[in-house]
Order: sequence, then C-alpha cells, then structure tokens
Amino acid sequence: MIKSVFKIQIDSNRVGRTYQVFRFSEFSVDLDLETDADAFDFVLKNPGGIYSGLFSKFDNVRLYLNGVKILVGNLDSVGYITIGSDNYIKLSGRDLCWKLIDNDALPDTKESVDPKSYITSKCGEYGIKCDVKSADTYEKLTIGCGESEMSIMNNILLESKQRIWYSVDTLYTGDWLTYKSPKHVFVLNTKETGIPIETFRLEEDGTDMKSEIKVYGSDSHGGYNLVGTSTNSYMEKLGIKKRETARQYSDKASSKYKSIADKKIRDSFRNNQECTIEVRLDKDKKYVFMPNTTAQVINGFIGMNALMFIKKVSYTKTVDDGSKATLVLIPADTTFEKTWQNKGTSVTKVTKAAKNLK
Repeated sequence: MIKSVFKIQIDSNRVGRTYQVFRFSEFSVDLDLETDADAFDFVLKNPGGIYSGLFSKFDNVRLYLNGVKILVGNLDSVGYITIGSDNYIKLSGRDLCWKLIDNDALPDTKESVDPKSYITSKCGEYGIKCDVKSADTYEKLTIGCGESEMSIMNNILLESKQRIWYSVDTLYTGDWLTYKSPKHVFVLNTKETGIPIETFRLEEDGTDMKSEIKVYGSDSHGGYNLVGTSTNSYMEKLGIKKRETARQYSDKASSKYKSIADKKIRDSFRNNQECTIEVRLDKDKKYVFMPNTTAQVINGFIGMNALMFIKKVSYTKTVDDGSKATLVLIPADTTFEKTWQNKGTSVTKVTKAAKNLK
C-alpha cells in the first residue's frame, strides 16, 4: 500500500502519546460550509493487531493533506474489522463543532443579546477557537429544551444576515469570501491550462428560486405587520409566482428587514446554479482544495468560463478508484452579479455548435 496524500495525528488518551498514521485503504473527508460539523472516516490495515488498543473515542485528531492542516477534531468511534485474513481499523470523527451540536443549551430567556459576546463566550466554554464579527443586538432570546448550542448561535445571527462555519481549527461568523480572486483553475475541453476535470456536472434548477420574499414583524396586538419585501423582477416578468414569507420577532427597523428579504431573494437566485467537479488527487502536485475559496471553471463543451465559489469539498479514496476530490461550487460574486443584472438564467454561453442548429 503506497503512502497516502493524507496524514492523521492522533493524541492517544490511552497511552499518552501522539501517533501519525499515513497509510490508508480507504478514506472519506467532507468539508462543507453548510454543515455544522465536518465528518471524516479512515480505514487502515491493522496487520498483526499492531494498532489495536491505541485509539479510542474522543481522542484529539489533526488531519493533514499534502502537508497542510485542514481539520482539527475528535474521534467519535473506533471500529475493528476482519475480512478473511485481513484486519482493519475504521476511525470516524468530526470537527470540534460536535461539542456545540451534541450539547443542548440550558433553557433561559435573555434580553438584548450581543451575538458576538454570546458566541465568543460559548466557544470559550467548549474550548473552541473563534473569529466572531460584530452583529446586531438580538432583542429577546428564548431558549427552550432540546435546542442545541449551535442552533441558538445560528438563530441570533439571522437578523444580521451572517453565517456561521468552521474551518481547520476555528469557528467563524460573517460572510463567505465569495468575492476573492481564484485560487485554482479547472479545465475541460479547452486550450487553457489548469487542473484537468475528470467529471463535470452543472445543474440549473429553479425549484427553490423565489419570485417574492415578504418579511413580517409582530405588532403590539399579536398580529403581523409587513416590514420588508423583495422581488425577482425576471421571474415576475415571466409570470412565475413563487412567494415565501418569513417572520421576525419585532416590527422595528424595517430597512433591516428589507435587506434581509433582498439577501434571501438573491441567495435563491445564486443557489439555483450548482456545479460539481471531480479531479484526481495528485500527491506530486500538492493540491489542497478548501471551502470558502473561489476557482475559475472552464468547460469548452458548454461554453462556460466562470468564477465560482467552493462551498464543499469531499476527499475520497477507495481500493478500486484511487484518491479523488469532489468540489461543489456556486457562482462567485462577479459571476452572480453578471447573471443577476442581465436577468440571465445560466453561467453558460450559446456554443458555436448550438448557433448552427436549424
């Protein structure tokens, strides 16, 4: 078995030592901005029981890809497998945000909550590094039974239109870096140079697109006041009605709720175009792909040359198929604005072959 592009450092609680493992039969690592905790699975051979008893649930773990640290977390489980004369160990775990998912918040009611102070305090309580941006005060926070620490954090950021995600070893809040310059170029059927695409999929799906967003606040009599609205004029012009309503807990600051509606309508337009590409992992090239970065994607077959935003990366290896990276991308800011302003429906262009059709 050849040395993998991945390496794991595991702090064994049982023996009080740190071990490095870098030979795997299979692995699966998901890094996803929209998942509260990234997960990983590694299967390694255990000849003669050499690794037996070393690793256990809750051991600290650091994952490295081509020498670059990409995730800090803990083991959830250790499994032992025997197939014929071969013995294996399966190591499964998640990033440190598991602590915020698996712990329910204590029931409470708080007035005038500052999201930055609240999230920073909670991260400190669970031993998680954080980089938290300032956000609008959350007027009244009511925590019921069965709500996780992570769900509460997400809730108090909604009115500020901020996201929350974890990368490498730190929890972040704010906006994704959809405006950055591309870190990679991926190519298919073009003279341009870049990382060859083995498998390509582009789906343009209007199922979740909205033509209108209406935001309501609560009035003093327990009713609803319309406090913010936004529309997709392109869909309205086509006569397509797909309305969504949302509720906020007050009717103050209507301008803020208007911007919330605008963001929802624009996000539904951006997310309708999702590109998935698969590339071979090459340890000689030292590729490291991470979410929250951008990439240029060029596909000559469909007339696509667009700046896209990487929101998810999955690394996999199987015995039969080798090591691969699968990236899920949506339009980056420059691509999004171009299609939004032109009310376009595609990141592709009409190809020369299509123009010649009769």
